[in-house]
Amino acid sequence: MKLAQDIRQFVHVPGALKLLAAMLLYGAGTGILAPMNAVYLHDQIGLSKGQITIVYCASLLLNMAATIAVGIVSDRMRSKKRLPLAAAVVCSIGLLLYMRASTFPGALIAMCIAVAPSGLIMGQLFAMARNHFAARAGAILEMALVWLRAGFSVGFFAGLLLGANLFLAFGFRGVLIGNLAGYAGLLVMLLLYTEVTKDAAGAAKAGQSEPFSLGVLAALLMLACADSIRGLYLPLIVNSLFGHPQYASYLWSAQAVFELLFMTVTGYWAAKYGSKPIIAAAGVMAIAAYIVYALASPLALFFAVQPLYSFFVSVLYGVAMGVVQRMFASRTGFGSSLYVSITQTASLIGYILPTLIRGVTPHIFILPMILVAGSLSILGYQLYQARSFAMEISICSFSFHRLLAAGQQDIFGYIRDCKMLGCTRLDPWNAHLAQIERGEDVLHAGGHPGESQHLTPADDAFLDEVKRAADEAGLPFGCIAVDGAHIYEETEEARQRNRAKAYRWIAIAAKLGASHIRIDTGGPEQWTDEQFAVTVEGYRDVIARAKDAGLQVIVENHWGPTLHPANVVRLMEALPELGLLLDSWNWAPGKQAEGWLTCAKYAKVTHVKTFHFTADGQELTQNVPAFCRLLLEHGYDGVWGVESVPRQEGEIEAARKTIELIKSAVA
Repeated sequence: MKLAQDIRQFVHVPGALKLLAAMLLYGAGTGILAPMNAVYLHDQIGLSKGQITIVYCASLLLNMAATIAVGIVSDRMRSKKRLPLAAAVVCSIGLLLYMRASTFPGALIAMCIAVAPSGLIMGQLFAMARNHFAARAGAILEMALVWLRAGFSVGFFAGLLLGANLFLAFGFRGVLIGNLAGYAGLLVMLLLYTEVTKDAAGAAKAGQSEPFSLGVLAALLMLACADSIRGLYLPLIVNSLFGHPQYASYLWSAQAVFELLFMTVTGYWAAKYGSKPIIAAAGVMAIAAYIVYALASPLALFFAVQPLYSFFVSVLYGVAMGVVQRMFASRTGFGSSLYVSITQTASLIGYILPTLIRGVTPHIFILPMILVAGSLSILGYQLYQARSFAMEISICSFSFHRLLAAGQQDIFGYIRDCKMLGCTRLDPWNAHLAQIERGEDVLHAGGHPGESQHLTPADDAFLDEVKRAADEAGLPFGCIAVDGAHIYEETEEARQRNRAKAYRWIAIAAKLGASHIRIDTGGPEQWTDEQFAVTVEGYRDVIARAKDAGLQVIVENHWGPTLHPANVVRLMEALPELGLLLDSWNWAPGKQAEGWLTCAKYAKVTHVKTFHFTADGQELTQNVPAFCRLLLEHGYDGVWGVESVPRQEGEIEAARKTIELIKSAVA
């Protein structure tokens, strides 16, 4: 089972449990004080409602400023761990001052010191976690972050219960000491944790990426504002309607149970169906809950809609968090801090917006309904735009060969990344389907496709898992790019060895339900007539074998004789049933223009090569828009395949930029 495998991998990642423990302790410390803070300010220190509001707003504004400022600076730092360490120490000092506060100025100063650095703790913990799992377990990166966020929730809800018991046993002082103990535990875990630094994470740090969208950020802010209003006013409404404030605690307890269940489920669903549809579905469920609240429904209905609202919360604090972080995948500190700042801004707006409605009535929940409806409008428009410009996109997994060699991506990670990047087909390079023991074997195969016979296919049981994962993601297989099974070799014995490999890869492609299989010609750059005849005869054999399996064999301008356009044309004219995988780059020096012009009409599949990008997303080494337009002029209506080979950027970020470049060119 995929979930069990991912959990086992998570547990065995060095340092993962320490990060989880840090999240639990931080959540517990926060939860212990959260429900008692206003009561402490009012009953123990004697502040008025207005003074309490000033304390909350001032500390929150400082918290927001510190969180985003540190997020910007942190990406220039090699190590981030000292930031949450320092923040935890400052927060602890603030708590000690808070215990001694007896006046409004003293409480204000102490609260600001205790709260201002707290947001950056969460932001930097997630920044460290993203670097950590990108480097050590890229295949489960997104789910690992969801589980860490779930760990914070577990700690928070445990803190709520613990805080109530501490108050009953020791009063307010016990609650404050409990909060202080949470920070002490966090400090211990951070000191024990060995950080994966920015340098160590290297290219993997950008392991996941999402196009920047101001609209999506606005939509998430609106959803967070709606939840903030609900969090502030639901206890008051419950008490007003039913006369028992403890019912709100029971509702929160029910939320905790369902939230923890849904966080994992929604994480996998987002990977399968995409983040935006899942966020939109969660918004609809939130509106259903707000309608029940606004209508002053019976208590039973309040509980009945709790699973729906728990689904919304799990998406808002799990899936949505990942979306924001992936927008800034190469700036983990800023991305993580930005998400925390969005939730903080939402809290501030949640304090202010309800003042538009007089009194404390169920009608207050009309406001979150309007906010969620606005958010759904933005998300719906973006989903409509994406579907109205539908085009088939795939990524040849050679684009991720460095991640594969480093053990940071396998075939299952490739499937998840393709889904996240908006692909409609899977085009794996056969190294992703082979038994890999050393990363050097991957790099050697990538650099020497004619010497890739060591790429041994995985067994059928493994392939069954791969097919199941692709089906779950809703991504069919397109072209399997095979190295090490080319047609021509100098000796008959070598040709037969390669032919056996070709047969096996044809069977694998058929098992996976692929539409095409790429098999290279092999041979020298210029054929003799005898070599050409042997090559044609070999292709006739594999074409017949593939046809029986429901596949089309294609050749790519890749290496050897196919670097020359005239040879490609000669081969295509001799074998009408052979298709062409047209690569935009793989031509002999000075032959690219001729290759484009003479071979575009044969293209069945494409590889759009990219190496270097400008700041505005253009490719520096070739005119990609011209290549795409030429294909369209020749009637190309197949899948637009990406084969990015970045010289500097992360591989996934380069694939994303290539997709955007193709879309803009085709549009």
